[in-house]
Amino acid sequence: MMFENSVRKMPVVLIVDFRDEVYASLRETLREEGMMVERAKFEAAVPAAINRLRPDLILIHAAMPYESGWLIACKLTFSHPGQAVWLYGAQSTERITLRQRICGVETFLACGGALPQLTEQVRQAVRRRWGTNPARSASPAAPRERAGTAARRSRAWIWDLDGIVFPFVN
Repeated sequence: MMFENSVRKMPVVLIVDFRDEVYASLRETLREEGMMVERAKFEAAVPAAINRLRPDLILIHAAMPYESGWLIACKLTFSHPGQAVWLYGAQSTERITLRQRICGVETFLACGGALPQLTEQVRQAVRRRWGTNPARSASPAAPRERAGTAARRSRAWIWDLDGIVFPFVN
């Protein structure tokens, strides 16, 4: 079942994190903000989840076990241009800004490894982007495609060295 942005009322967030307690906390916070939340527990599940859900936002843990969140974000830049991607992690350095531009990351949330700080930063960032009730405007940045448009586009595939396939839409 594919969720189309033109017919749904709530913004969809895809969380990419292997840690159950972090996912549960972020899911609760985002649901309180009026968002629908889904999860890709590991990197290999990201492409299928994106194609199935067509999320308004992808929230990625920067230190995933097999592939960094930065690499996932770079792949998304090529396979899904214009996709809103936020990363979160413990570190905050001057190199983050350069990485953000290269990898197409809209926002980096540096939480210092503290879960309460992360959930509050996510809550504030969501409110800045969507306002206090994001269910009223599911697509804040740019109008999304109408239902069926995606099915008419041609597809190519991007392979990385680890053998993970990312669909690339022309």
